[in-house]
Amino acid sequence: MDIIEKELFTWDVPLADETLLDPLPNIPHMSENFCFTGHDPERRLGYYVHIGRWIKDPEILRELLILWLPDGSILWAQSFGRGDCTRGPSVACQRLVCEEPGKRVRILYNGPMQHIPLTEVARPNPEPTELDKVEVDLLFEGSSAMWYYPQVEDAMWSKWHTEQWGRVKGSITHVDRNYDFSGVGYRDHSRGPRYLPDYRGHSWIQGQFPEGDSFAIYKLWQMENGEERETLSAAKIHKDGKLIPARVIQAPRLTESLDVMGEFELVIESELGRMSMIAQPRGLAFFSFGDLMSHFLPSIPTGDTKFHFTNAEQPSIFTSGGRTAVGHVERNYYRGRAEMPFNPERLRQAYGR
Repeated sequence: MDIIEKELFTWDVPLADETLLDPLPNIPHMSENFCFTGHDPERRLGYYVHIGRWIKDPEILRELLILWLPDGSILWAQSFGRGDCTRGPSVACQRLVCEEPGKRVRILYNGPMQHIPLTEVARPNPEPTELDKVEVDLLFEGSSAMWYYPQVEDAMWSKWHTEQWGRVKGSITHVDRNYDFSGVGYRDHSRGPRYLPDYRGHSWIQGQFPEGDSFAIYKLWQMENGEERETLSAAKIHKDGKLIPARVIQAPRLTESLDVMGEFELVIESELGRMSMIAQPRGLAFFSFGDLMSHFLPSIPTGDTKFHFTNAEQPSIFTSGGRTAVGHVERNYYRGRAEMPFNPERLRQAYGR
């Protein structure tokens, strides 16, 4: 794994940075993850892709795909596998094919998905009796250079990390209904140990304006010396081909599922001045996981203390000064304290005989 000592912003991306690390270092909790988000506001479509190494056998990949349909319902699929990864990760039904490093990646899926009505997104049927045939063919084209984060030592979420804004076109076919997709996208790729017992949540938010300028916000909280602290607060603006540092003034944290409803305000500040935005989520999906991200649950599993982290994924628009940006809001929260009453040992102590 190449060491990125300083932050980079470049179109010069080797193919090796677009696919799986080989060989994988023999490091405890070593992980590698790819994530793609996208939103077409005109057709009210969205997608979320997460492909990563399975912690119990890193040569096996796990795949997660969430699609948002115009009526607010979602399509959900998770599986495990491994295929030809020479041009990007290939799992059971999903592939990320790098057509040009740093510039073009095709998102392909062909397989079964569970159709979840909007009213059931927090508690979908755990044993669906019917799965739908779905095909996805989307082309992500970078609208910015690749952003390489500076290396972070002793990080619990990754050590090496890239992100990129892009435009996305293609199609989604659900049973016999075909949807054209034309919108924006964002992606990241991380490598390094991922072990989350001290992690407490994050906010990962991006948007792109029609004029071409974009923004990205990332905030993270974790436990340090027995106290919860904000350990990362970063923002960037992409304008005229340049990456401009910014400071997060306001970005409300998600701490429980009720907080996910409604719009909220974002404020960032840079050499360009202060920018206030109203974030307006256009869809909603949840998934939950545990300390090692072995696999995901499409729900808020109340009472399950092993899966105490929940992600809320929301294709969104952002209004600022008469302009509208399109993007995605991902907010994660820790349910551990709220779930403590359901811990089996606590229940035995309180009510056992």
